[in-house]
Amino acid sequence: MEEAITSLPSFGEHQEILFVEEDPRTEREKEIQSMIEKYPEKDIKLVVQEGQGKGDAVRSGFSFAKGDILMISMGI
Repeated sequence: MEEAITSLPSFGEHQEILFVEEDPRTEREKEIQSMIEKYPEKDIKLVVQEGQGKGDAVRSGFSFAKGDILMISMGI
């Protein structure tokens, strides 16, 4: 997960990184919260999807995204 944050090339004026999780009460949620704290200069958010599956995760991420360019990375 950290590699996804550190390897993302810098482009544009602002980057928003969204992690979409189906169940926020997992070890992944703790890892995401840790990355949010470790990289305060980055706009990292945890989004909890209401539905299930990858399609719903993508739609959830799109609905929360504020930028004009969207990139999807599955299975981090």
